[in-house]
Amino acid sequence: MQADQQGESVWQYWLARAHLATQNADAIAQARGILSLIAKGDDYYGLLARDTLGQKISIADKRLKPSKADLKRVGMDPNIRAALSAFQLNLESEASRQWTYAVALHQPGGMDERDLLAAAEIACQVGWWNRCIHAGTRMQTTPSFMHSYPQPFETDILAQAKEVAIHPAFFYGLIRQESRFNPTARSHAGAFGLMQVMPSTAIWTAKKMGLQRFTPQQLGEHKTNLKVGGNYLKILLEKFDNSVPLAAAAYNAGPRRASRWRPSVEAGTMEAAIWIECIPFNETRQYVQNVIANHAIYAALQTQTAFDLAGLMPPITPIGGLEPEDDTP
Repeated sequence: MQADQQGESVWQYWLARAHLATQNADAIAQARGILSLIAKGDDYYGLLARDTLGQKISIADKRLKPSKADLKRVGMDPNIRAALSAFQLNLESEASRQWTYAVALHQPGGMDERDLLAAAEIACQVGWWNRCIHAGTRMQTTPSFMHSYPQPFETDILAQAKEVAIHPAFFYGLIRQESRFNPTARSHAGAFGLMQVMPSTAIWTAKKMGLQRFTPQQLGEHKTNLKVGGNYLKILLEKFDNSVPLAAAAYNAGPRRASRWRPSVEAGTMEAAIWIECIPFNETRQYVQNVIANHAIYAALQTQTAFDLAGLMPPITPIGGLEPEDDTP
């Protein structure tokens, strides 16, 4: 294994877990040192390391605001102005490229954190949420969670979460991963809107809901997208025993695959973190990890209290033999 691979959080985390399993005092001390370093991050493995150390997830969001002078100065940057003009003309690809150049490439190392804060705030003010997140996540020394984890469409998302009895942090965590809160986002596969619902899935779900005169074109309306996507997510949670990791895997790769990936009766119940590592699709594995991390951070932000990651990742139970066939897309 190359040196850069040995430094990756995934390898370091599981190395620490291996040390913990030895029951050797020196190895345990080494493991705790490794975990303490990883736990400084707010990514999936950082949160997992905190949980392994017995720490809950708490986020100190200071709700940083740039000064008026910084907003004006960064707003007058010709590259930022060009990006905003393209965004307002719905030239999304061109706008994103121009923004990335302005924020990350125009000067060596990209904008400093003071300018990043102003750029993130400018993007948020015009509802350009994916660029707000882009600038916010580049802030490492003084992170601003209100920019890297914004909560737009709050009234509609909270209402839909309540209607289907799903934690609003799960909604936000999934949408942040799926579309970065772009209601007109469209994937190469044809998924559309905030929750990136496939037309065929939307038609199936609308029929289950008894939604009359539904057409896939309505997925461009963010309220309809939330309603259809939220009900589909509810169906997946019910199918998979309210397991967030399983439901997230099914949302990304399809419920049939998620069902096949569950442990067999012979294998027995599996720790969720281990099961996630065993997901055979790299995209789905990373997707589930990101959704779980997003969920945990949003939950901590929304409640302003410490969040228990272990409660979000209960053990993955065996499939219980062959599941009966259903028509879930």
